[in-house]
Amino acid sequence: MRAGVPLCGLVGLLLLSSLFFVQEGLGSVDVYLHFRNYINVKGVTTDNRCCDENQHPVFGHVCPDQCDTQFVLCLGSMASHACNGAYLVTDVTYNANNITFDNHIGNRTLNPVVLHLPHWNPVSQ
Repeated sequence: MRAGVPLCGLVGLLLLSSLFFVQEGLGSVDVYLHFRNYINVKGVTTDNRCCDENQHPVFGHVCPDQCDTQFVLCLGSMASHACNGAYLVTDVTYNANNITFDNHIGNRTLNPVVLHLPHWNPVSQ
């Protein structure tokens, strides 16, 4: 009789050891973002100005008109206003500071939006 590790035990040991040595993987991923609501309390732009030109905040620093709202999404990194990854710009929702989204954002962008990363490289820790 020969002493040693049984074949099924050896295969199990090799599979288990390969799980510990995998450092990186390759794949693709879809990220779904479902917009529910958005509130722009003061009716201002990202740089804190009224959305419509030549207007100034009134009554508690709130702008008098509603904003035209559009979302720029980047799943990755931004460098010099360019997205290195999944990128999407939604349609504009006109004249609304308080938006409850249904199955569209604006008139044309489907909700939820899908950001696709064709080359995703997760790193195990």
